[in-house]
Amino acid sequence: MRTLSETRRLRNELRRLKKGPEPEEKPGGMGIVRFVVYCPHNSSQVLNRAREVLGIVLKRGTQSWPSDNEWFTLLPDWFISKCAPECSKEESEKWLSWWKGLPPDKQAEVVRKEKWSVLDWIYWFKPGKRQWFWWDALVKGEDMFIVAVEVDGWPFPWDALGWLLRASGATSVEPES
Repeated sequence: MRTLSETRRLRNELRRLKKGPEPEEKPGGMGIVRFVVYCPHNSSQVLNRAREVLGIVLKRGTQSWPSDNEWFTLLPDWFISKCAPECSKEESEKWLSWWKGLPPDKQAEVVRKEKWSVLDWIYWFKPGKRQWFWWDALVKGEDMFIVAVEVDGWPFPWDALGWLLRASGATSVEPES
């Protein structure tokens, strides 16, 4: 169950997702981190798809949290079809053991390229899990846009954001340098 301040934060995030921040609005936490999102010839479509999925999650986050099965009816079919199939506990443990055996640079590469299952992805939106919050986005051309997120601390886990954008059609997502 979310607290009143968490619910208010989600409602503000949902408003920013749809309309952007208010002119006088200032980020909290540690501030803003920007990501460059590359997508061949369809940046507006990729951004709209990402907003669609995140909007569903944020809206439901202000209510009671859906069951695992409900997410498969709430999220768009196109998003679900981009996700990896759900794994058994044994399959997940085997993959995790393999992944932990990789050097750190290879682990990061696998995470950047690996498909996520719906339930692995939605896990990172449960109350208390997420440490980034949508702030704004700006299309820079037909092949690229910038996403700005408000963060509570540094470093922060942003792989769920990366998967959302890649599932929406991005070819890569990189922190702005």
